[in-house]
Amino acid sequence: MIADDVKVDQMEIDIEEEGLNTLALDQPVAMDLRFLVAALKINNDLERIADLAESIAGQTRFMAGEPRLDR
Repeated sequence: MIADDVKVDQMEIDIEEEGLNTLALDQPVAMDLRFLVAALKINNDLERIADLAESIAGQTRFMAGEPRLDR
């Protein structure tokens, strides 16, 4: 996950650029516009999820080297 974060970030940028180009050049209306806006929002959310997964992976890697806490 850590190694793929850069790839996910670039994919998010590519999808956003394509969506904005479609919005500007094709001027979608009604259902197409709603679909495009939803896709852009989902794209942003997926990139954020990837960032959080990267953070979790990093913390897990750190914690794996720490001594175990026994209760």
